[in-house]
Amino acid sequence: TASPSHKYAAAGTYTVTLTNGSCTSTPATVVAAPVAIPSTPIITVNDKCGTSDLMTSATGSLMWSTSETTSMITVTTPGTYYVSQTVNGCTSPVGTAVANPLTVPSVTFPPLADVCINTPAFTLTGATPTGGVYTGTGVTANQFDPSVAGYGVFTILYTYTDANGCSDSNQQPITVGCAGIDDVENVSLVIYPNPSN
Repeated sequence: TASPSHKYAAAGTYTVTLTNGSCTSTPATVVAAPVAIPSTPIITVNDKCGTSDLMTSATGSLMWSTSETTSMITVTTPGTYYVSQTVNGCTSPVGTAVANPLTVPSVTFPPLADVCINTPAFTLTGATPTGGVYTGTGVTANQFDPSVAGYGVFTILYTYTDANGCSDSNQQPITVGCAGIDDVENVSLVIYPNPSN
C-alpha cells in the first residue's frame, strides 16, 4: 500500500503497484521531470557620476527590489539591490549587488566686481572647490584681461573636475567699464559750477 501521491526530487522513471489483500496490480510507469529552479542572477555594477547602472544577463522574467523588470536599472541612491528571475513558474534565489554612485562636486562661484578697462590682467579667484578652470571672453590661463575683453558685460564660466572625472560648473557676469575722459568721443560736456577747475 502507498499514499495516493508521493514527492520525488530527482527526475526519472518510476513504477507503482497497488496491493489489496493478496492481490497486486500490474505495475504502472510514470516519468517525473521536475522543473529546474532558475540559477541566481549575476549582477554587474557600473558606478558613474551621480548614478549607478545595475545589469544582469538573466533571461527569465525579472523582478528587482525597485520593482523594475528590465535587464538594466539605474539608481541614484547608494545601497544593496536585489533581482530574481522566474522561468516556467519557478523563481530563482535573489542575486545581490552594492551600488555606490560617485559623488558629483558642487561648484559655488561668488559674484564678480565690475572692473575698469584699464585694469591690468588679474587672476580669477573665489570659486570652490579650488583647482578648476575659468573660461570666457578675455580669459587666458585663469586670468581675465579687461583690455582684451573690451567694454561690456561678459560671462565667466568656472568648471571643476574631481579625481573621479565628475564635474560641475557655475558662471557669473563681469562688467568692464570706467571709460576715462580721453576715451569719450563726440560727446558735449557741460561742467557745473562755471567757472570751475
